[in-house]
Amino acid sequence: RTEALYFFEETPGVRRLPPERLRDALIAIGEVMAPAIEVVVENHIDQAAPVIIEGDAILPPLLARPPVRERATRSRVRAIFIVEPDESVILANTVTRGRGMAGWGEQEVGTNARTMWLYGRWLAEQAQHHGLPTLEPRPWATLVERIVAASGAVGTDPSLRSG
Repeated sequence: RTEALYFFEETPGVRRLPPERLRDALIAIGEVMAPAIEVVVENHIDQAAPVIIEGDAILPPLLARPPVRERATRSRVRAIFIVEPDESVILANTVTRGRGMAGWGEQEVGTNARTMWLYGRWLAEQAQHHGLPTLEPRPWATLVERIVAASGAVGTDPSLRSG
């Protein structure tokens, strides 16, 4: 099952595959990572060690896994999915960053943007299905406040507020 972790590294011509196939590969990575992320969540909650876990491989179904769900029902685990709804913004951000795109042509860059947009749509649908909040990243200036408000953590820790 761990072959999903190596899909992007070991698949010949991977960046020429359809965006839907690449989105499915990203989902598969998240599914493989879920048990490990679950253990990290359990450990931090059980040790009362606050942590923020961020990353592309965290999928909404993780919150439905029994050990995580049990901890979430006591408001000790919160999840928010930040999803950019505009594919052109994803493309512009990808081009601006230029990170990890050495040797990519215009088609590969476009495929990557479409893949990430499709993945974001899937995340948003799954988050809604699991009753989890999603936020758009823009405007950046208010993102922290919106995250705190969406998490229900307002007033619980002054360090969570910005400004």
